[in-house]
Amino acid sequence: MSANVKNVLAVGLVGALAYLLYAQFSGVSLMPGAGLPEVPGAPGYGGLSELETVASVSPVPLLGGTPRYDLGGRNLFQYGQIKPPPPSKEELERMRKAEEERLRALEEEAKRRREAQEEALRKAREAQEALADLNKARQDTEPPPPPKPVKAPPPPIDLKLIGYLGPLDSRIAVFYKTKEKEVVLGRKGEIIEGRFRVLGIGTESVEMGYVDPEHAGSSKVIQLGS
Repeated sequence: MSANVKNVLAVGLVGALAYLLYAQFSGVSLMPGAGLPEVPGAPGYGGLSELETVASVSPVPLLGGTPRYDLGGRNLFQYGQIKPPPPSKEELERMRKAEEERLRALEEEAKRRREAQEEALRKAREAQEALADLNKARQDTEPPPPPKPVKAPPPPIDLKLIGYLGPLDSRIAVFYKTKEKEVVLGRKGEIIEGRFRVLGIGTESVEMGYVDPEHAGSSKVIQLGS
């Protein structure tokens, strides 16, 4: 086949394709003598406000393109959970009111606890004051305890040690009564004048005690020559 024939066929094919595309988009019938199909009459409308819905047709498929894919806010190259949409004004208002209610409840609970503590402290203070008043009233009504008896001092021992008689292990103390001007002798354990007892005899002194039970725990040391 020659090159001229090929060129003629290519031009014819391009023209036929162009005619088909024109007929598809313009609505012209491909059959000679055939008219356009009749379109039934649409019902009358008073205006656009009476339309419930408006059809939306994308011209992309008619022009041979690809419709846009709606990802719904999701990135195919990013893994993980989709972030939730931000809260609406109504949700924000409900959240604000809920937080105010929570803070108000916490404040009321703290106030109740504070009042309970203050009430407990007040009652404890009143109990202490009542106990103090009771003790004071009891002290005012009860008679004071009797005073302790004053112990009389032991009577003086009017004896003067002037010397000893006998050996060291069985000495006899020699006393002189200055008032009566008499000499009195006494061994360890003996009673002199019915009132005094010789408790011990040393080298230069004698320890004297009392017979009276009131002064039984008292004693006096008489030095030699005094």
